[in-house]
Amino acid sequence: MLDDRIETVIDAIVEGRAMWASVRDALAILIGGNLGEVAFVLASTAIAGASPLGARQMLLVNLLTDMLPAMTIALRSPARRSPEELLHEGPEASLGGALATQIALRAATTAAGATGAWL
Repeated sequence: MLDDRIETVIDAIVEGRAMWASVRDALAILIGGNLGEVAFVLASTAIAGASPLGARQMLLVNLLTDMLPAMTIALRSPARRSPEELLHEGPEASLGGALATQIALRAATTAAGATGAWL
């Protein structure tokens, strides 16, 4: 940003838009996974009358299902996408309906997998 070239500004915008895509992915993984775990515990407790997992087991499941995906998202390099594709990224597009859809899909998948393993 210290030079007077428009290419530098465009590169900064493209990098920022790629960051928003990474933020959306991280939020979808972490929030969706945790909502799925909560849904599993609530549904299985309602069905069985007692919690299927103890506190330590729930903490271990949370650690294993959150740590590796979060580390992967945090350490990966941004996806190389064209500036035209990244034009549609940003806080409004990335954190709106696209995020809600990804969270719901991740929560349903996590809850279904945990319920299937429990049954």
